[in-house]
Amino acid sequence: MAVNEVLGNDDYSEVCLNPEFNKLLLKLKPHLTEDGTSITVQRDLRDVEERFRQEKGTWLQQHVLLSNLKDLLLESQMRGSKIATPSSSAQFYETVQNMLTHAEIGDYIHCDPETGGERTLFGLSNDDLRLKKPFEQHSKSIQQRLIPELESRLRKRCEALVGFYDSVTDAESAKLTFARTSELPTNLEQDLQKLKLDEREIKKEQSIQETQYSEYYQNLLRSLSLLESLVKNRRLKSQVESDEVSTLWLTTRCDALCLKIKIFELQILCDTYHEGTVQALRKIRGEIDRAIHSTEYDLKQVDQTLAAYEAVGSGFDNLVQEYTRLKDEIDNKKWALRELKQHSLEETSNE
Repeated sequence: MAVNEVLGNDDYSEVCLNPEFNKLLLKLKPHLTEDGTSITVQRDLRDVEERFRQEKGTWLQQHVLLSNLKDLLLESQMRGSKIATPSSSAQFYETVQNMLTHAEIGDYIHCDPETGGERTLFGLSNDDLRLKKPFEQHSKSIQQRLIPELESRLRKRCEALVGFYDSVTDAESAKLTFARTSELPTNLEQDLQKLKLDEREIKKEQSIQETQYSEYYQNLLRSLSLLESLVKNRRLKSQVESDEVSTLWLTTRCDALCLKIKIFELQILCDTYHEGTVQALRKIRGEIDRAIHSTEYDLKQVDQTLAAYEAVGSGFDNLVQEYTRLKDEIDNKKWALRELKQHSLEETSNE
């Protein structure tokens, strides 16, 4: 395989700029796989995976046999609990149970919590268990009866699995059900591979859909932004024209209201201040003017008196008290004078 086929045209054009790197890739090519893994490592990995698959298959076979044997013993115990007198079958299954228990003891005698410890349960060892086999003489006879029963159970379960996987419709196909059990692992493996391929395709489709969704979403946002800007510009232009018309209308209405208020004010003045009222107000103004002149004359006299007291000094209490009284009187007269002047100005403006 050429370097450009491995890297692609774009990457290969960049590699061509460095010939030494190109030579290095060509030297590494016989020692690496297409995904960059060492060929030796990949071969060792395949060997390990194959050994692991074999060991796993062996363990699964033993596990299936043990599970079926335990189920068989459990069913026999349930049947035996309903029968008062134990039969030969019950005794047979009891013997099988004891043999199974004796075989499982070896998994529990090593109870030392330390790694590599030699302490065992009751000091027993695997050699002790192998020497003491109370059911050794019955093993052959038990196997002759037990193995067919286990095979029958496994056969029924295999037929049930095949029936579940591929339902049988006619009697001729039912006879071949057990024969098809040997094809069941291959069929399941093919289905599993197909499911994985479908899963990858689904993930690929999901990735494409997510990318398309993101693109559609961005396009939608841009479209909304453009639409919003167009609406704002159009609305602003229309708003300016509407504001101008509204402003002109409000200005005209305000002017009209101001004229109405002025007319109403003049009408109230005309109704309030007729000829007789004006003459009376003029007389009142004359009286107020005379009172203003009199108050101003009194204020001038008080100021002169106050100035005389201030010139005397602060040694006399009576003079001080008189000074205080006169000053209060001056303040009162000033207030009265202001009130009279303000009232006179109001009367003048009304005329």
